[in-house]
Amino acid sequence: MRMKQCAIWTLITLFFFLENICNFSFPVVGQEIKTHLALSFQEYAIIGSAFILAYSLMMIPAGIVLDLFSLRIVLPCALLIFAMGCFIFSIGTDFHLLVIARLTMGIGAAFSLLSSLKYARENFQDQMALFSAVALSMGMLGGMFAKTPTYFLLKIVGQMSGVFIAYAVIAIVLAIVMFIFMEHESADKVQFKPKEALNILTHKNFWRIALYGSLMYSPFLVMEIAWSENYLGLLLPKLSDLMINAIESLVFLGMIVGSMLLGYMSDHSRNRQDGLFYSAIAVSVVLVGLFYIIPPGQTIICILLFLFGFFTGGFMPSFAYLLQRYPMALSGTVLGMMNCINMLGATITTPVMGGALDALRANTEMDLLLCYQLVFIILPIFTLVAATLIRQVKD
Repeated sequence: MRMKQCAIWTLITLFFFLENICNFSFPVVGQEIKTHLALSFQEYAIIGSAFILAYSLMMIPAGIVLDLFSLRIVLPCALLIFAMGCFIFSIGTDFHLLVIARLTMGIGAAFSLLSSLKYARENFQDQMALFSAVALSMGMLGGMFAKTPTYFLLKIVGQMSGVFIAYAVIAIVLAIVMFIFMEHESADKVQFKPKEALNILTHKNFWRIALYGSLMYSPFLVMEIAWSENYLGLLLPKLSDLMINAIESLVFLGMIVGSMLLGYMSDHSRNRQDGLFYSAIAVSVVLVGLFYIIPPGQTIICILLFLFGFFTGGFMPSFAYLLQRYPMALSGTVLGMMNCINMLGATITTPVMGGALDALRANTEMDLLLCYQLVFIILPIFTLVAATLIRQVKD
């Protein structure tokens, strides 16, 4: 039975793998789109953040739906919506259609991680932080695939449309497999109570932990959706686009290693709060080094990118830290509310940073690297605030 549960959990988590490929491949194909459509920095950022806007706004409805209905029904439907978004993106010829496509992808993708975490809570509760970390790692593998492999795939296929049609087909196949092999949960497995769900929002510790997650995850999401390739291109101007994408994958590799190691340590620690606090401090230090000290040499920059991902992965035990405070029947709803807040930080920050870059470039003759440095200052501040917030949580 345990093996079967692991197999089903792995199948669910493949959805998270796929959605991260499509989400984080935007910078790879985005530069061509930006040039072809003559987009401003802000328009480019809006297309990139449209995915996470829909993703974040769907979190709470998705969590409630997952608490009310069978995963066997919900997940295939979500995958079909996601596939439709991939198909629309493949035929997108203007700014508005690309935004609609990314919004549609985000609506379907909102069920991916939530389903994986909910299933882990119900079947592997004693190892929740570790399973959360492995789920994130699967997503980060998707992020790694979104970089260099997608770059090669784009060169082989020759056009963006073919790549995203392939992703749409994979999503449809995964939906069919899930519907065939997953089982309905028993009708009396959970007893969802809407009033209890609303009461979650009155708990101070919920807001402290959820805002911690948002402030910790936002720097990673903001950089990987919009600015990382552009910024690294300025730091390492002699490298090709292929090499930049390969180096950028180190952030995802660091996230995989960090989330699993720090998640395992969190499960075996008597105090999750310390790990969450020190992870936030470490991310702040790494970002200051990467943005403002900028050590010479490709090797040190690569190490900093890996450490950025590694310590960002330390935020994943915050899901287990929050869930332990609520009954099983509210797992999906609690996760949805937390993940909504997690994603909103980057949803708001990404286009704001794009607008700031446009303004700096339009009104001054300032060097582009300095423009990035001025705008990026908010990211290490986010993680310092996160460290302060997590220390306010009362166990």
